[in-house]
Amino acid sequence: HRQAPPPLRRFEMMCRRGEAAVCRHPMRHLFLLVVCASPVVSLALPIHGSSSQSGMLSLRGGGAGAAVGRAGKGPWGGLSRVGGLARALHMNVPGAEENEEAANGDIPKGSFRRKEALAIVKFAGPALSIPLCDPIMSCVDAVCIGQFASTVELAALGPNIVIFNFISYTFQFMSIATTISVSNAMADGDKKKAGRIVSTAVWITVLAGIAMAIPLFISGEAALAATGSVPELLQAGLGYLRIRLLSCPAVLCTMVLQAGLLAQKDSVTPLLAVLISGGFNIVGDIFLIRTMKMGLAGAAWATTAAQYVALIVLLLLGYSKNAKNDVALTSERPTKQEFKPFLSAVGPLFFLYVSKNVCYLMLQSLSTTFSTATCAAHQAMWSGWAILSFCGTPLEQCAQVFLPTYLRADDKADKEGKKGVVRRRSSAQFIQVLVTVAGVTGLFLGLIAAGIPYVPQFFTKDASLYPIMQSFAPFMFLSIFTAPFTISLDGVMMALNDVKYLLKCQVANTAILASFLLYSHRAGLGILSVWYGVVLFFGLRLVENLSRVVMRGMFSSNKRPSSLPAAS
Repeated sequence: HRQAPPPLRRFEMMCRRGEAAVCRHPMRHLFLLVVCASPVVSLALPIHGSSSQSGMLSLRGGGAGAAVGRAGKGPWGGLSRVGGLARALHMNVPGAEENEEAANGDIPKGSFRRKEALAIVKFAGPALSIPLCDPIMSCVDAVCIGQFASTVELAALGPNIVIFNFISYTFQFMSIATTISVSNAMADGDKKKAGRIVSTAVWITVLAGIAMAIPLFISGEAALAATGSVPELLQAGLGYLRIRLLSCPAVLCTMVLQAGLLAQKDSVTPLLAVLISGGFNIVGDIFLIRTMKMGLAGAAWATTAAQYVALIVLLLLGYSKNAKNDVALTSERPTKQEFKPFLSAVGPLFFLYVSKNVCYLMLQSLSTTFSTATCAAHQAMWSGWAILSFCGTPLEQCAQVFLPTYLRADDKADKEGKKGVVRRRSSAQFIQVLVTVAGVTGLFLGLIAAGIPYVPQFFTKDASLYPIMQSFAPFMFLSIFTAPFTISLDGVMMALNDVKYLLKCQVANTAILASFLLYSHRAGLGILSVWYGVVLFFGLRLVENLSRVVMRGMFSSNKRPSSLPAAS
């Protein structure tokens, strides 16, 4: 753009504003995921850095939507092509693999940071749908129950959310292990092995989902009581628990399918699955709770059906034969040789996430020991807080996907570089960009979190709950502001293969949090002791991760990190 003559630059600005009928710029006029606002639609995308007209993907005539519709044959052909096109569009954004010059330290620092910030945003935006799927469905349930059902049913939702969040969060280790394993297989060019890895993960999660559902279905009342729920909420919540347990295999299977797509740098197909299933859940909740008057049971049936819809959409868009995806699933049962290395790889991650979920379980279990009104107010705010707290998860995934490439490039450059020549380490620059994006994200989300308690009418019509909700505002801001920093640095530590350090810190954090909650509860802080604990939990992790990264020299662009283990 800078090299183009002034008339062409003016033409580009006109075309961006939609003043040109068709984009006919022959050189260097590349739109990234932007369609010209004109009757004749043109979508131009860079193909592997090409800036010429021959290096563009152009969809003309009937527009991008028509071109997508013509892409496939059969009843699901057009739909499956959406996933393939989304992956094609997304893989052409600037990323670690395409920034070889940046990895070698050969481009200006500011340019590198701009490119990486753009790559992070374009990857993390659609990937945000993955961690938000289950919290959004729970939040929709809470809103619909609060609007169209009783306060008792809204309070009874809390103990159930504790159980299902524990199941979902605990099995996050399967998602991370799948992403890392498939990424390595794809880097080696072994698509068949990548498919076997995803298939093995699907088998494990389906069996694990059934194994989790059966005992909880039989002893559902005891499981709810174990969360600390007051007796009057047990009977109301038992039906919801047993219905939602039917979706356990689908939820866990969906997690690993999404992870497999992320490893292929396709974060758009999971977004489409979440949007479709989320819309189905909203319609189902309104129909079953408001129209059919089914209350809490109606919310459970709507959420269960929506989660199976998400699973079907992922299979059709991401893994069907018509999707032209890079990884294909197999129906063959995995062998012991395939099970063993996969299970050994997820061991440390399993204990790490179990420790984290014990902390969340303690927080939520304590919240259910208060009065029905307090439980209802807390649950309404917790549903919104949970959604915002997971908005930083894509930053962790960015670190896991992109950072190992820069670490290898830095190591290679160090071995081949000249003695006495100081070069910028691209891995350190990437971490600086990641933390900057985390800071902006945290501030934005923190302000939203602080404003949620001041629109309590959205969650319930019971005005007696409004003062309780508003007392949570400062704690919601502080915890959500620090969450993206903490989560992104978690991803950095995993990319540095420093999971053992994270595990040791998490064990210590669990003990500290348990002691604090016990003391604060006895001191009579009430429900605020839960929110003090939330801020403490994120604050401890932030200090531990930040100090580790700084001491390892990972923020320094001009010196080699100390004791750097092999990248994951």
